[in-house]
Amino acid sequence: MKTLGLTFALSLLVAGCTGPEGPLGPAGLVGPQGPEGQAGEEGEPGDKGEKGDPGEPGPITDPPAVEGLSPTWGSGRTRVTIRGARFSATPLDNFVTFDGYRATVLEASADELLVEPSVSVAAARPVAVSVEVANQVSNAALFDLVPTGTARALDAALPAGPGDVVVANGEVFVAGTDYLSPNAGLYRVEAGGRTTRVVAAERVELPVAGIDAPLFDAPLSLATDGNDVWYTTASGLVRRYRAENSSVYDVLSIPPPDTVFPARTGIARDQAGNLFIADRTLEGGGGLLWLDSEGALETVPLPGAL
Repeated sequence: MKTLGLTFALSLLVAGCTGPEGPLGPAGLVGPQGPEGQAGEEGEPGDKGEKGDPGEPGPITDPPAVEGLSPTWGSGRTRVTIRGARFSATPLDNFVTFDGYRATVLEASADELLVEPSVSVAAARPVAVSVEVANQVSNAALFDLVPTGTARALDAALPAGPGDVVVANGEVFVAGTDYLSPNAGLYRVEAGGRTTRVVAAERVELPVAGIDAPLFDAPLSLATDGNDVWYTTASGLVRRYRAENSSVYDVLSIPPPDTVFPARTGIARDQAGNLFIADRTLEGGGGLLWLDSEGALETVPLPGAL
């Protein structure tokens, strides 16, 4: 019993010697931030790129060339064809001048221009004509510029006497009407008076009283729509000449009676394409043949016609 009590007392004594825990001490201060690291070394510069190849040179253009004018004289309202090379097909790209004054370009292709001088003069004088394209200027050609309304005699030599004249496709055509001459035919008159027979008159056999010599089917009267030429012949045919390709064919091949020679001496064409042919063999002393644009033929007597 005594031993047990002593042990219990010692246990109490030991427990009493241990006190409660004290409070925590204050936290330590944070030290200062260290210095930043140093920047890296600068890199070496890169190599330069290689020099590029030079570009190709731009095209070198030759200046336009003027080879001829047709006609070689006229007024400010005359339509003049300029033949040459290296023109622009765009009319406004051709700077055409007559004596330094700009002309009006109506039509254009690489080798031909159709222009109007668009300048007036009080007295006739020669002027220089040139063409500029893309800042390149042509050589000059001379043109005789005259006041509007001036007429000139054209020294054209026709092997057969002229009977009628029209202008078609910008060219002058003359009927060589001498049906007794082998030189009869349809002629084109060019600038300067040079003549070219574009349709020769064929030799025909006609029973004409009082004429024993050979006869040729010469053109007598001409009409035009501005492009082609229609004409009557000594034998009474009506023919059409296509100026653009120099072809010719019969429009009316019905021959007139043999009572009058020549029988069909006049022709006209209206805007609707109708042809009117003067025929001296129609009943009553003569009249008109009306050939419409579809090829239908009617007669129009003219009572009392001679």
